Amino acid sequence: MAHLSHAWIVVSSAPEERELQAAALAAAIVCRQQNGASCGQCRDCRKALAGIHPDIIRMERETGEDGKPRRELYVNQIRALCVDAYVLPNEAARKVYIIPEADKMNEAAQNALLKLLEEPPAYAAFILCTGNPEGLLPTVRSRCAVRQYAGLQAAFSDEAEAGAQQLLQAVAAGSRSELFACCMELAGCTTQQALELVECAECRCAQMLCAQRDAMGLPAERLAALHRLLVQSADRLHVNANVKQLFGMVAVIALK
Repeated sequence: MAHLSHAWIVVSSAPEERELQAAALAAAIVCRQQNGASCGQCRDCRKALAGIHPDIIRMERETGEDGKPRRELYVNQIRALCVDAYVLPNEAARKVYIIPEADKMNEAAQNALLKLLEEPPAYAAFILCTGNPEGLLPTVRSRCAVRQYAGLQAAFSDEAEAGAQQLLQAVAAGSRSELFACCMELAGCTTQQALELVECAECRCAQMLCAQRDAMGLPAERLAALHRLLVQSADRLHVNANVKQLFGMVAVIALK
């Protein structure tokens, strides 16, 4: 993730995973190092991952008189977001807007957001989360980079869970020989098996990064770097990268 877009669509059938991946991406955007990934250590990263950063703003559906969320995100809310987007960030170099249920925006709201996506302030970034990307207008989708995730635990096979755990444990052990042996074993997977395994490991890594606990003894900086590597690996597998070469790259880079 050498470069961060100004607008992303995070797609997953699992709401929890959308939240985790949006949080990890938002942390990378506000990170003081500004190198395309969250360092996990600076003040902005720590606040982002704790959910208390003033420059990360969530846009939820309004609550009706019955105390339940309204059916849609309405245009008045998006217009308010558009106005706020031109207010400079409080602490970070960038300002991030997360819309957890982006497909709940009605057509007028999406068209209002489209104008901002086309000509945003240089410091503004937008993360649109959805389990139904078809609920977004084609014009909105075309302005965003898309990150698609398979889902959380229930969506991964037992084999993917076991392989992901094996890979994460090998990295946590800090032994190059153990990591190399693990990666050579995993290199026998098919492309689809490798993609599911890597996405599962990426999801578990994001969970640990955002929870800031149960991190298998990995410091935040190493965990953030591992998450970045897994994202890059999944991207390569989506375009049919050679599985053996990919796990060879992981064996070399993961303990740098």
